[in-house]
Amino acid sequence: MNRNTNTRLPFALLLLLLPAAAVAQEEVDPRRGLTDAVAAADRAAAARHLGTLVRGTAMDQLEAAVLEHAEALEALGLHADLARAGGKLPEVAHGRLLLVARDRATTAGRRAGLLSALAGAHGEHAADASRLALDSLAAEDPRLVIAGARTAAALGGDGVLQLLVARLETAEQRSSEAAVAAEVQRALSSLTGETHGGAAEWRRSLDARPATAELQGVRHGRSPLAMVILGLIMLATYGVIAFELAPKALAALAGAGAAVIAGLAMGLFHAAPGETAYKYVHHVIEHDLGVLGVIIGTSVLVEVASRSGLFHFVAVKIVKKTQGDPQKLFLVTALMTMIFVTFLTIAPGSLIAISLILVVTKALDYPAKPYLILIAIMANSAALMTFASGVCTLMLATAGKLAYVDFFLVSTPMAFISGAIAFVLMRWFYGADLVAKGDPVARQKTIEGFDEWAVVKDKKVFYRMGIILGCTIIGFALAQKIGVGLDFIAFMGATAALILSGENADEVIKKVNWAVIVFFVGLFVVIGAVQSSGLLDVLADGLMAASGGSGLKTVLFVSAFVLGLSGVVDNIPVAATLIPVVRSLGEQGLVVAPLWWALIMASNLGGNSTPVGSISTILAMSALEKERGVKVGWGEFLKVGGTIWAFQSVVVMIYIAVFYVWGLYPGT
Repeated sequence: MNRNTNTRLPFALLLLLLPAAAVAQEEVDPRRGLTDAVAAADRAAAARHLGTLVRGTAMDQLEAAVLEHAEALEALGLHADLARAGGKLPEVAHGRLLLVARDRATTAGRRAGLLSALAGAHGEHAADASRLALDSLAAEDPRLVIAGARTAAALGGDGVLQLLVARLETAEQRSSEAAVAAEVQRALSSLTGETHGGAAEWRRSLDARPATAELQGVRHGRSPLAMVILGLIMLATYGVIAFELAPKALAALAGAGAAVIAGLAMGLFHAAPGETAYKYVHHVIEHDLGVLGVIIGTSVLVEVASRSGLFHFVAVKIVKKTQGDPQKLFLVTALMTMIFVTFLTIAPGSLIAISLILVVTKALDYPAKPYLILIAIMANSAALMTFASGVCTLMLATAGKLAYVDFFLVSTPMAFISGAIAFVLMRWFYGADLVAKGDPVARQKTIEGFDEWAVVKDKKVFYRMGIILGCTIIGFALAQKIGVGLDFIAFMGATAALILSGENADEVIKKVNWAVIVFFVGLFVVIGAVQSSGLLDVLADGLMAASGGSGLKTVLFVSAFVLGLSGVVDNIPVAATLIPVVRSLGEQGLVVAPLWWALIMASNLGGNSTPVGSISTILAMSALEKERGVKVGWGEFLKVGGTIWAFQSVVVMIYIAVFYVWGLYPGT
């Protein structure tokens, strides 16, 4: 006994020390690394080391690196990275960069690099940086003109559009300045939201442009009042959702309405010329149409396939293998949930498993509670299996542009690991309830009496639905390779199912959970409005500061935060809110590929801690109370789900750290 304990203890300590070792491994000298990368003209390494300096707290080192390597970094095409570095520097540093850029001894190449860094200027020196950028448009060196156009697009300035058009006219007259013309065109488009074919068209457009029209590409100052008001609206919305004070859809709609009114009143929304400010709301929703499309398309497909009897057939076949043994039935319930959620997404997959287990446990006189809690928790593990298995997974994977096949390398193993943890602990908690009752012969006859073909009305339709469902799953895996979105695959699968099943399309479409769709639309609008205030960028800055600029520390800090919050607020709003935060971190130079994967795992598993943490726990606990009159209180669920959540959290944090240190995340 002592020998086994002594063997396990060092191994456990090793696992717990892995994140610390990972951080130690990450700590290299970025200043020296940047110097070496610049000398070797290694663009990727230079970007990585400059990003580390940007995420750090040593502003003197960052400023020195920019001053020393501005020309080389600009030559490597890292102008956007230089702008991020400039945005991180304090105002006094911008003044020093301006002095060097204006010095007569400064070469054109170095001045161009410094101009790129000054694109991130803010505060009192932003206007000076803008004037320097506009002055550079008159230069003869193409590098300086191009850098000036980029900086002008970021900072604006008096007469910026007219000066850019004038420089475009000059560039069009010189055959050697095609690159200059293209960059000036991009700057004009960035500032106006318009696209034209040449200087003559731009000139006509400027003549018709209202004098009061705002420049689109220029950063607007952040209003603390706007952040506070929009932040309170978001917190109030999430509070209503968390404490179930109103239906989720209603809470999201009310929050969206309040957020839009506040955003319009404070002038936070900016649209292209000719559009009203309200058009910003439509642009926010457009970003997530793919997510809504997948949910609607798969909902229709699953509804038609369910009516064909396909899922009932599969479930009964699986249950028959247990012969009524409660221990085997418990294992089969776990596996069945994993299978259904993997291929049918979390809501319909959970509902099908719940419906069947309620029937089986009632026929066998078994308590339904252990089985339904198992379904609720196993579903969150299954949501990690593929791109479209869970709502949080779908949102985050879409935002991060993750490849479908990469899930099998990163999150699918964690789905099995976390599922195994949940199953073992559930067996431990409810082992006393998994005892066979009554005559075993009668029990076996009851199981054999289940007819898998009972709800199959037409075998031809039955087989068609199986083929369509299989083709849709394959389509999801191949969507990126063939250049279409998952929403297109989902809609094509739904369309084929409706055509080949003979079902009434209107009746099937009515079965889509439109309350969920409305909830998402409202939620996306709330988050978009909050993002327009700059609050989420401030949160991203806070995360960077709290982690000291370390990529691994940021990933672990965010993961721990999401694991804790997802059970309280509901993992879907938490995941949706973190999407723009992660994007902001990416704009600051952080490699965000590991963050998308960490959020997928943390948000789904974080929903296990409470009965309102995820859609599967809500569905299972509601069905148990409605169908069996058994209410699982917060205390009991926290005891079971909270324990499972604690074990899974430790394992997933180690898993995330190991993948980060060994560079196993795709895209890193």
